Amino acid sequence: MNELISQIFLFVGGAGFTTIINYFVTKRQQSREDFVTMMSLWKEDNVRLRHEEELLKEKVNELIEDINDLKLKLLLFETAHMELPIPMWVKDTDGTILTINRAYEKQFLEPLGKTASDYIGKTDFDIWPEEYAKKFQDNDVKALRGVVYLNEIIPINNKVIELVVIKYPRKINNTVIGIGGVSIDKSLLK
Repeated sequence: MNELISQIFLFVGGAGFTTIINYFVTKRQQSREDFVTMMSLWKEDNVRLRHEEELLKEKVNELIEDINDLKLKLLLFETAHMELPIPMWVKDTDGTILTINRAYEKQFLEPLGKTASDYIGKTDFDIWPEEYAKKFQDNDVKALRGVVYLNEIIPINNKVIELVVIKYPRKINNTVIGIGGVSIDKSLLK
């Protein structure tokens, strides 16, 4: 056993020691170079990713501006009928009133002591006598298939008003989603 230890000391003390030291020094230098290379690549990736992040933020901001612009245009388009001086309404396919314009409210609801909020979300049966509501509903069903031009009568405070009515299907991608309508008092057309 003593001889084995002597051989190890001789090996370590001579050329073997130098070989071992060189191995560890070289290994350490290689590790340092690998680390420096890795850090350099990480730094490059970090700079690239930050640049890509800035580009994406710019694109997101552009998309947000486009969406806000589209929202405004849609709002203007959808509310354009509100100022129309003739009564206009929109119903879903079941006949529930989704919106009416101010002219509708003023001409038909105010004389009954009602407002738009009394009508929106309801059907003709909630506002008009059943015989009239049934006729309006039948005409709405016709309008689901295409534009219809009609004469309708509406009761306002013990008086009937004759109307020229245009009802039309509201569509999205060729799918009917509701019915729109406009009416003009026949007496105004004379």
